[in-house]
Amino acid sequence: MDTRSRKGRVGERGFTFVEVLTTVLVIAILVMVSVYAFGKVFDDTTSAAKRNAQSICTLYNHALLAGAEFGTTDEGEIIDALIAGITGPLISGSVFRISPLNAEEKAAVLLYCDHDETSQMMLYYPEGVGGQQP
Repeated sequence: MDTRSRKGRVGERGFTFVEVLTTVLVIAILVMVSVYAFGKVFDDTTSAAKRNAQSICTLYNHALLAGAEFGTTDEGEIIDALIAGITGPLISGSVFRISPLNAEEKAAVLLYCDHDETSQMMLYYPEGVGGQQP
């Protein structure tokens, strides 16, 4: 007597090729979607750091040309002084506001800004300080 005809698949073990192939395909699609999403987040973060750096360098140079004195050449302290001045008394009636940067954001900005001792200007490097893409 043939036991397969009565029991069907109950006695068999494992998965069919189509089931395994479908599972692998679904996992591959999920991985592709997640890699794209995480890559986009990284690109957005890099773009934000570049925009912040360019704004801070430009703001520093304009403030310097307007006669502001910072008393330091440390980029981190300059950034703190700029942000405190913008949100505080430096431009009290302005609609322009910049929120304080946390340590990570400040470190990202410093990858693209460098204080030139000779010209006393804050220089913006789109490819990163020293030409090295961060």
